[in-house]
Amino acid sequence: PCWLTLDPDTFSKHYTPNQQRGVLLVQLRAFSGPSPPRSQLTFPAVETYELRTFLYCARDLPAADKSGTSDPFLILKACGQEMKSAVKKKTNNPDWNEVLKKTLELPRDNKSLSPNIFMHVFDWDQMGSNTLMGSALIGMPEIPIYTGSNPDILTNPSILTFDLQLGEKHVG
Repeated sequence: PCWLTLDPDTFSKHYTPNQQRGVLLVQLRAFSGPSPPRSQLTFPAVETYELRTFLYCARDLPAADKSGTSDPFLILKACGQEMKSAVKKKTNNPDWNEVLKKTLELPRDNKSLSPNIFMHVFDWDQMGSNTLMGSALIGMPEIPIYTGSNPDILTNPSILTFDLQLGEKHVG
């Protein structure tokens, strides 16, 4: 099985920019010859986790305002849940120093079945809609899980850095 991210239908009357697209957990198989017996479908057993995102900073974000700066904030999407950072005004190098927390249900025995985490940086606009500045994603299996038997995760965390992309373009 694998998670597939749905592409939005930009021609739909229900389409709105930056909407949650959704994910599907599917497994495809092709068979040659006689059909094998049908297998039972069961959703993988899940466990509850608290995802903690330690959001430190961003650097070299593109200017989105006439002043040559931006008002960036981050939206993190995972498993149908959403977290939002504070807006940092008039900067291309925001320092957030925030912890974003959310409870998620993930497959118990196979973290590779977990969907990706999407991070989107927007420029906040007082009038009109916010502007997407760039996005990054990480697979859930890349995130260390604290189990109680690995306290080094708490005292010596690994810091992951991401390049922001806007389409195929590197933006920060």
